[in-house]
Amino acid sequence: MKIAQVSTVHRAEDVRIYHKMAGALDAAGHDVVVIALEPGGPVSSNIRILPSERYRALRMTRGVWRALRAIRRFGADAAQLHDPELLVLVPLLRLLGIKVVADLHEDLSAQIGDKYWIPRLLRRVVAAAMRVTYRLLLPLADAVVVAAPALAETYARYDPVLIANYPRRNDVTADRSARTPARRAVYVGGLSERRGLREMVAAVSRIPNATLALAGRFEPPDLEREAASWAGWERVEFHGWLERPAVRALLSDSDVGLAVLYPTRQHLGSRPIKLFEYMAAGLPVVASAFPGWEEIIAGHGCGVAVDPRNVDAIAAAVEGLFADPETAGAMGRRGQHAVTTEYSWETQERRLHELYETLA
Repeated sequence: MKIAQVSTVHRAEDVRIYHKMAGALDAAGHDVVVIALEPGGPVSSNIRILPSERYRALRMTRGVWRALRAIRRFGADAAQLHDPELLVLVPLLRLLGIKVVADLHEDLSAQIGDKYWIPRLLRRVVAAAMRVTYRLLLPLADAVVVAAPALAETYARYDPVLIANYPRRNDVTADRSARTPARRAVYVGGLSERRGLREMVAAVSRIPNATLALAGRFEPPDLEREAASWAGWERVEFHGWLERPAVRALLSDSDVGLAVLYPTRQHLGSRPIKLFEYMAAGLPVVASAFPGWEEIIAGHGCGVAVDPRNVDAIAAAVEGLFADPETAGAMGRRGQHAVTTEYSWETQERRLHELYETLA
């Protein structure tokens, strides 16, 4: 089967799209191409590059039509669409006889509140419009894939296939027991106030000789200049956006993984890949006390759940793990075991294969 993995937002080497989805289908014998934005490294033979659009409006219009042309040139039997803006192609692809898989990474209507580029007064209107769009277009898709259990509940009417975005087993870090603790907490991902940036900086600044390593992009970009003026920013090591090998190296040289996102509708229903990447790296986690997250953290004894708005609680949890490396190490090992046995990509591949078997 000729399968196109398509995104106008993500770069071609995106871990979920390229390494997990495309890699698993290629290994199963399908002819797979990734149609996405230019990758940061060398281009492989099964990547078709979409030009980056300077403006979002062009990305959502001209970029979408360029994606359609690339799908047709490939002669795809099926197209897996990874961005909401690509859903407008569903009826056209069906008319062309191409099977369509809509891959919903997040609950977009809940995510609209974090879209800083949408005027605040319009966000509710845009969210409502997206819900209507989904109700019109998702029933036309041949299959709907979701990346988290909460999304499976949100989109239950479309009978979605849950294919969770877990780390691969080869991402699990080797034994960390020989390394010297660095009193470094780490956060990898989008850097915004709703993701707890201000609280992380304040909490780590209260811990003697501690540093906070941040890797990602500021959202909005202007936040970087503002954050640099916050009390405690002198304790921050800002690494910017990192390629995957550099992320793994940073996690391997850190002591605690942070995921203290605010309790927004979007975050409450998520299962962020960063949580599982910290666990795979053998890091104890300090994360928001959301029901779904606490179930993982308490169930596997791999970290501490805290109120993400309580700087004192975050600081106490991190400092407690710094002060007790034996307990922290045991939590890290339990987290690694949980990834290997329950939360690895390999546990999800069979669902992907079965989905395309039904579409063939």
